[in-house]
Amino acid sequence: MEPVRGLGPRGQRPRPAGRRRAGAARRRQEEGLRHGRAPARSAPAACISRAQSGIPSHGTGRRAGSARSSGPLHPTRPPCNSLPSCCVRSRALCAAAILAPACALAADLSLSVADGPAAEATLYVALYDSAAGYAASKAVASQTAPMQAGKARFVFLGLPPGRYALRAFADENGNGKLDTNLVGMPIERYGFSNDAKGNLAAPDFEAAAFRVDADTQTVIHLH
Repeated sequence: MEPVRGLGPRGQRPRPAGRRRAGAARRRQEEGLRHGRAPARSAPAACISRAQSGIPSHGTGRRAGSARSSGPLHPTRPPCNSLPSCCVRSRALCAAAILAPACALAADLSLSVADGPAAEATLYVALYDSAAGYAASKAVASQTAPMQAGKARFVFLGLPPGRYALRAFADENGNGKLDTNLVGMPIERYGFSNDAKGNLAAPDFEAAAFRVDADTQTVIHLH
C-alpha cells in the first residue's frame, strides 16, 4: 500500500525541523537531570541571569555597582605652603630686572677736602640736592670724619642723577658747630663745592652746584 502524500511511513504527519530540534533538546535535558547534570543554558539566558545577579559578564568579577575608591586615579602631591623654587627664581629675576635701571643710573660722589687746620679737628660735610634744601639747611646726606694733616676724604654712594651742592667746615674746638665772631663771620675753616665764595655771606646754590650723572670726584679747599 502506498503511503499517503504528506504523511509519514506510519501515517503520521512529519514534524517540522524546529520542533524536532526542540524536542531533542528537551530529551537531552531530561537525561542530564536523571544523571545529576545541570541543564545547559542558552547564551541569552546566561547573560540575563548574570545581569540580574549583579555579576559582570567579564572582567575582574566584582559586583556591578559595587563601591569604588573615591580617591583620584593618580596620587596628588600634598599642598605646599612655600612657592616652588622656579617661582622664587622667577620673582628674583623680575625684581632684579626692575631694580637694574635704577642701580645703573645711581652714581657715587667722592669728595676730597684739603687745607684744613694742622691741629686735630672734625670735618662736617653736608650734601644738598635743591636750592630750597640748601637755603633751609636741609641736607639729603651728611658725614663727619677726623682730619689728618689738614685732609679728609668722603664718599656719597648711590646718588640719583641731578645737581648737588656741598658745605664743609672744620670743628676745631669740638663743639659741633661753625663758630662765628660778633658780626657773624666764621672763625673756623669752612668751604663750599666749586670752591664757591659769597660776598659777606654764603654763596647761593647756583654758585656751588655741580652735576652728578656718573661717578664723580670733587675737591673743596677750606679757607
